[in-house]
Parts: sequence; C-alpha cells; structure tokens
Amino acid sequence: MAYKAGIAGASGYAGGGILRLLACHPYLEIAWVGGEASTGTTLAELHPWLHEILDDRGLPRMKVQGVSESLDLSGLDLLFTCLPAGESSRYLAKLGAKTPDRIVDVGPDFRLPEETHLVWYGFSRPEEAGTGEWVYGFTEAYRSVISAAKRVANPGCYAYAALLALYPLAKEKVIRGEIFIDGKSGLSGAGRGAEKRLLLSEATENTVAYAVEGHRHQPEIEMVLEDLCGATMVVFVPHLVPMARGLMVTAYVPLSPDIGAETVSAIYSEIYAGEPFVAMTSAPPNTKAVRGSNMAAIHVAVRQRGNEGFKVAVATVAIDNLGKGAAGSAIHNANVMLGLDETAGLSSWGLWP
Repeated sequence: MAYKAGIAGASGYAGGGILRLLACHPYLEIAWVGGEASTGTTLAELHPWLHEILDDRGLPRMKVQGVSESLDLSGLDLLFTCLPAGESSRYLAKLGAKTPDRIVDVGPDFRLPEETHLVWYGFSRPEEAGTGEWVYGFTEAYRSVISAAKRVANPGCYAYAALLALYPLAKEKVIRGEIFIDGKSGLSGAGRGAEKRLLLSEATENTVAYAVEGHRHQPEIEMVLEDLCGATMVVFVPHLVPMARGLMVTAYVPLSPDIGAETVSAIYSEIYAGEPFVAMTSAPPNTKAVRGSNMAAIHVAVRQRGNEGFKVAVATVAIDNLGKGAAGSAIHNANVMLGLDETAGLSSWGLWP
C-alpha cells in the first residue's frame, strides 16, 4: 500500500532531505510539495540532485504550490512540515479540519510545553493547531508512544544527538550532577537562508561558539531528562564548524561513585541493542562516517579523578545534522507512526570519504 505524503517547506535543506528520502521510499508517495518564496518553482530548479533522466514519475518537473494558498490537504495520509519557527503552527491552524491524518513537524513549534515554548521562542502557538496532541519524536525512547500518535514533533538536531548520548544513563538513573555538553555542527544546520556568518570567506578556517547564553535545543534536552530521571541541570554550548553537514556532541556526565566503566559500557550496549540506527563504536566517532545516513555513532568512556571516587562518563555522538538530525529521523518517525518497517527508505551507511 502506498501512502500519499506532502512536504510543506520543500525548498529548505530539511525539506529537500525528506524529498530525497521519499523519492526512494517503498511505501510513501510524494503527492504534494509546498513553499512560499519558492511557489511555482520546479523541484529540479530547487534541488540540483534531481535529474530528469533518472525519474520517470515527473518528480523533477513537479511544481511547488503556495503554502498559504493550499488550505485543503485532507487527501494526504501524511504531512511533513519543515517551516521556520512560528509558521508550522499558524499553517496547521489555518488548515483546521482539512489537515492530513498524520503530521511530522520538523520545525520547533510543537517540541516544548506552551510555557517553556513561550520563554524560548517568544510567541504563543494558535490553539487551533492542536498543541496538546503532539508527541516528542525521540524515537529510541518514545517508540511505543509514537506508534500510536497522529502528531509528532521532531527533535532539534543538537537535542537528538545529546539525548542519544544521555539516554542510557538517564534511563538507569545513574547521573549525579550537572551535565556539560559541547556541540559542533556543520553550516547547513543554520538553514538555507543567506547570512553573513555562513559566507565562505567568513566560515572557512573558522570555528565559533554561539548562543552561549542559552540555545533553544537545551530545554528539549532538559525536558526529556526530567521525564526519564527527574530534574537535571544542563549547560550546553554549540559551535559552528567549517563543513557543510555533520554534527557532534560530547557530553560530560557525573556518575555515581560505584559505577565503573564496564557497567557503563554494558548499560549502553543493552539499551541500544537492536536499534537500527545506533552503532556503539570502540573509538570516538567522526562525522564523515555517518554523512548522508540516518545513523548515530556513539562512544562512551569513564574518567576518574585519582582515588577520590569522582567519575565522569564522556559520551560522544556523531550524526548527520540533516539526516538523523532532521530528514532521516522524520522519515523514521513516520515509519513508526504508520506501522511500517522502521528502516524503509533510510540508509544505514555513511558516505566515505
């Protein structure tokens, strides 16, 4: 059975990533693509990887329809919304009863509780968007809830990587103090819009920290940690690095004094056993190994300070910020929602070199 899927925001990097994955998906058919500034443009004009000779379904010639004009999408089985902050919730409120049965939002509008969302994003979501129905799409932790959901909010890219690093320790409740997280992302994480800091002459041979006063993905991390093990303080600082795509986080997690390295390794191995898109590695991972895939490569080690018993788990996670951090996880969540093979349409292998 083929499910009809649509993409609102098909011109951006996340929307383009979903488009690429859907083009090869065995069960999901691209039935509608929408945008605003790109209205009337063909997909081949927006995404150079689409070649007429390789597609006999007319996908390269499919034109982007105006999002504000397309207010009846009830004929779709599934909608991916990849719109900037504030736009997904407003659009879904306009759709009302003419909304598809299932929605995966790749933007930030439905990730956080209303009060927290207002603090970090500065606007309230329209009640007509159904803000109380949404499930947070951290698949590895909330798979059973996602499988019964009709509305899934995809995690932010940094949040997903950080949560993969912390989930086993949080689930086993062995965290004993404040967590420090260092994050580094390729420039595509900032989106496709033109910004001075993303120019080649500005970004090349340069690494810069940003949002040091607080990044919007931090409350997502704290929300899930509170759900899993109670309130835990997090200090998170992201950095832009001069590469197109890829994301790495290293989390420094204080542990119970009686927890050893072998126990920590066993916790990660047991919890991630059988996960189709998580690989435990014997050495710290690199971002190129997961480039273009939906894989997360994870390494964990334990450091101890002398004989004082103070122990810290150092968990490093590498993902593709446009794969596992956006388009890949959106497809993964859609597969779970529809009861499909979780790996359908998704690649486990990275591109090397």
